[in-house]
Amino acid sequence: MTAFPPPRILAAILAPAAVLALGIAAMPTPPSFSTSITGDRALGESLRPDFLEAGALDRAAVAVVDGINVTFTGFGAESDTEFEIGSITKAMNAQLFQDAIDRGEVRPTDRLEELLPELLGTPAGGVILRDLATHTSGLPGLPTDAGSMLGVLLDSLRHQNPYHVDTAEMITLATAEELTTPGEYVYSNLGTALLGQALARTAGIDYADLIRTRLFEPLGMGDTRVTTLPGEEGKNATTGFSATGVHENAWAIGGYVPAGGVRSTAADMSSYVVALLAGTAPGMAALDPVPGTEGGLAWMILDTETDQTLTVHNGQTGGFSSFLMLDREAGRGVITLSNTAAQHPAVAYNILTGTEK
Repeated sequence: MTAFPPPRILAAILAPAAVLALGIAAMPTPPSFSTSITGDRALGESLRPDFLEAGALDRAAVAVVDGINVTFTGFGAESDTEFEIGSITKAMNAQLFQDAIDRGEVRPTDRLEELLPELLGTPAGGVILRDLATHTSGLPGLPTDAGSMLGVLLDSLRHQNPYHVDTAEMITLATAEELTTPGEYVYSNLGTALLGQALARTAGIDYADLIRTRLFEPLGMGDTRVTTLPGEEGKNATTGFSATGVHENAWAIGGYVPAGGVRSTAADMSSYVVALLAGTAPGMAALDPVPGTEGGLAWMILDTETDQTLTVHNGQTGGFSSFLMLDREAGRGVITLSNTAAQHPAVAYNILTGTEK
């Protein structure tokens, strides 16, 4: 694998974030990044410049994990403040896939049409599950029919949730898709969502129950959930903001939940990181390199200038951003959460490489 200094890491995560979160520039009066530091004040003061440089507004939360020890700091946030984690959901989805393999429910080379017979005889139906998990299936990022693309654009312009089709509608849209450049990396929300819904179909339960019973509950993540319908986030949900400070509606993304529908807290995500570092989380082989790729199943694996190997996934929705970074060899990890749709990879990177300000 090639060495990845910070600019390359930034490039690696910005393109995927742009696929899921289509931010539209506006001219609001944005909120200010909170001056209230909770938890470890020294850690918070050291990280504040990186968040400000990244354009964070309002709130953020960080958990630094060293083995089983967790250090938390927040900016206007507590360890139980809920955030949308966006595409970090994809990493969890990949572990559900590996867990299903470990249970003998599916094989990496099973075709999607074997699990979702509605796709029988279509290009999408012939894709194998492993290629969905590595973003090499040839499926586009999102359905390419004109109506869907226009809907996503208009919802984004209105700062609304652009992903509200249900599972059946999403599968129907997938039947019309052609494959482009199979075997090459093309970040695909559609592919990830189809994989997750196929796993749920095979297990005989809906996706919310699948991820709850096979990942959240075993890891003690009692404050982590998915939302599929508008309003499920609740009246007291944390407000999200675009990078320019516009209030964004909560995302409850229907059939696309496996691609980015999890809501969680720094406390729960630190439990997830502890389990990942200990190797006790379900589907751990998803984090291992997949031959012929530069990553694992959904996870990115990056070599740094400091001769570290980092296992990474980030997330972004209309009003939130997140970053999860692991140094598995050192037994250290970082989870960062923000209610601004502005990526902040330097926060986690600087902690793990010892270059925090």
